[in-house]
Amino acid sequence: MLTPQLLQANLLNRMQPVEQGSQRLLSLVSTGSIDFAFIGILDEVKDPNLVVNYFANSTFKTID
Repeated sequence: MLTPQLLQANLLNRMQPVEQGSQRLLSLVSTGSIDFAFIGILDEVKDPNLVVNYFANSTFKTID
């Protein structure tokens, strides 16, 4: 989990959460409007200006 590490480093209280869709968050990171984002995305992020770290991979199902 990331939250305990952020708490231990005394960083969590310095963050301002921004809740948007994945594409919007990716756009905000790309333009420098926000420092980083945790996003769920289906395709690989191909932006040479971003450092992308994948930390989870899972399958999902849709129910019609």
